[in-house]
Amino acid sequence: MSQDILAGLDIGTTKVCTVVGRAEGEGRLRVEGVGVAACHGLQKSIVVDVEETVRAVRQSVEEAQHMARAEIRAVCVGVTGEHIRCMNKHGTVTVPSGRISEEDVARVMASTAVELPPGRVLIGEPIPRGFAVDGQSGVRRPVGMVGTRLEVETHIVTGTASFIANVVQCVEQAGLEVAHLVLGPIATGELIATQAEKDLGVVLIDIGGGTTDVAVFVDGSIAFSAAVPVAGNHVTRDISIGLRTPSESAERLKRERGAAMKRFIAADETIEVVSAGTGERLRLPRQVLGEIIEARMVELFSLVRAKIEESNLYNRLAIGAILTGGGSLLTGTVECAQEVLELPTRLGRPSGLNDWTNKVDSPMFSTGVGLLYYAAHRPRRSNHTPPRPPNFTARLRSFFRRLSGGNEVKVKREA
Repeated sequence: MSQDILAGLDIGTTKVCTVVGRAEGEGRLRVEGVGVAACHGLQKSIVVDVEETVRAVRQSVEEAQHMARAEIRAVCVGVTGEHIRCMNKHGTVTVPSGRISEEDVARVMASTAVELPPGRVLIGEPIPRGFAVDGQSGVRRPVGMVGTRLEVETHIVTGTASFIANVVQCVEQAGLEVAHLVLGPIATGELIATQAEKDLGVVLIDIGGGTTDVAVFVDGSIAFSAAVPVAGNHVTRDISIGLRTPSESAERLKRERGAAMKRFIAADETIEVVSAGTGERLRLPRQVLGEIIEARMVELFSLVRAKIEESNLYNRLAIGAILTGGGSLLTGTVECAQEVLELPTRLGRPSGLNDWTNKVDSPMFSTGVGLLYYAAHRPRRSNHTPPRPPNFTARLRSFFRRLSGGNEVKVKREA
């Protein structure tokens, strides 16, 4: 496999994470650099401040480059948000030669193309969920098989065009090329969930700062994806309001003394709370903090369960749930999810990374490493090879021009 440098860029509501590495044999990765920068340019995974987002992207990339001693020119970017929609589409073609070729597979994949409503764009390519040859389902690699009828079911992900354009604009203003654009939990699921888990049925729940991503895998591939508008920032805000303390103090209390369920806190423990405005320091029972957090976490997993049930796939989750993302690190989060979802639940973190496993062995790095893994398993251009081909901004500009009847809607890009 090529030894070209690869990079995954996770642009989140609270931070931007860049992971740099190389693909090695047997599907393994060698992570060589990580950069993390605080970011205040997004709300619920939607860009609201371009300048701040560009700054955070540049900072995280520069940190990762310095650590890896390599230049990053192209990145695999993960996107998410409530605007994301998914669908599964069925396609069928005949096979004139009687033996299935790569061209036949391309034709059946093309047959699942959908006409998108105004203002929406495709995110990534349609993902084949499974093929059928002459009515026999469960086929994963049909090329070379004998048959006259080829069918496929694909998973298609779309997003709001303007929201996607803003993400791409920030990446390109930071001086980078978008080599791949993919729904974050799809890339994360490829790394965190094993093939056996995806075969039997599992849901990946990625708890970020602004949104919680949900991806359901059955029969070996992605079957449903969505996002819910509750995540780590909402817990912090509840603490800030409930204890009348500044946001920074609330975040520290959550990380250092918080728990997703009150029962994990001893009744006699106390916490010190700094009062907003006066700066007065108060001693309060730590269980008060637990009550605030537990209420929001129960709501979060209730919304996740509703999304899973909406997909009609709840009863097919034989394995259960995998939690990941920075918001999954609170004590008792796995147990809270298990009770609300009524599913076996485990914590997911990156693995199979050779010497770097201990450096990124945390759920907070799952999406960044997942994006790196996604890029390593897709055809790509070298990050070191100019000139640059037409980028995502050019494609989106063309999209907006078609929408406006020929009058171009500009997607600004700085040199």
